[in-house]
Amino acid sequence: MRKLESNHPMTEPIERRALAGTRLDTSVLGVSLAFGPRPFPDEDRAARTALGKFFAEGFTTFDLTSAPSLARASRLLLSTVTERDDRVVFLVGVPGRASAAWTEAGARLPSRTSPTRRGEFPGPPMEILRALSARGSVVIDWDPDIGTPEDVDSTTRWLDELEAESLIVGRAHHIPPQRLPLIQSAPATLGPLISSELSLLDPLAVESLSTLFSHRPGSVLVHDPFAGGLLDGSRFSRGLGDRAQPAPPTDVRALRREYEPVLRLEPLTRNHRRTLAQAALYYLLRWKWTAAVMIPLAAANRREEFRTALFLDRECDSDLESLGLIPRSDASGPSSSLPSG
Repeated sequence: MRKLESNHPMTEPIERRALAGTRLDTSVLGVSLAFGPRPFPDEDRAARTALGKFFAEGFTTFDLTSAPSLARASRLLLSTVTERDDRVVFLVGVPGRASAAWTEAGARLPSRTSPTRRGEFPGPPMEILRALSARGSVVIDWDPDIGTPEDVDSTTRWLDELEAESLIVGRAHHIPPQRLPLIQSAPATLGPLISSELSLLDPLAVESLSTLFSHRPGSVLVHDPFAGGLLDGSRFSRGLGDRAQPAPPTDVRALRREYEPVLRLEPLTRNHRRTLAQAALYYLLRWKWTAAVMIPLAAANRREEFRTALFLDRECDSDLESLGLIPRSDASGPSSSLPSG
């Protein structure tokens, strides 16, 4: 990624990278439609406004995998992307990453003893899938390591059919971060594209991917880059509408355990050179194997801050190196704003 010397980041198009295993490319920053558990008055209107701003500025990858309601998220996206746009990518999950959304949308599990019928399959209802594929390209983001072998085989055959019909253009193998170190022994089982939850707080997971994907550009889609709100400050700023039910008082010792790893990252924000959220995005996007990082729709008012992370200089590498988050050899690499990774 080239470094801008004078232009304001908000005036520059967002970098795009090829999406491994597909004919697509993607904006390096995508938008996650992970809403609160239930809509409140005017919340959908605010979401449409936010999506419109993201889309107008070149955020063209939209992540529905954590949306509590697939139907609701789809309606909002279809009101934003009103005609076919070949830049647009929709990430859609399948059970068990998004089982609640799929159940609400009307899908039900097929019987194990009867043939799978398309309308009963545990996938996006066909009308939603067709509507999304008419406006952009659908990539299925799923975990084939969950479920019985029979369920996985059935899902795989169904996805093959959808791909043959051009209703989807590819699929990403979702691997939770705790399983990433285990795939070192069986990398051949992976497809060309994977997804995982990655952040500054889990450098071992990132190191695992760096070993496997160092020569595979655009191979990883990143969910939850701010570690559930710990790295962008949203953990404490969430409104009551984001809470499904009242929570008990938090134990101070538990808070200390949760935030101590964040406090150790203080050198990344010293002298106000950058925010922790910017450093978190830069850290993930500096690797060529990263295709896109999903940021929350609720952070629409921080778009400029996040886009600026794409243009941080090598001083950020030096700080990451001092914290042991990147190897020393990486920090002495090329002089572009994002090294080769």
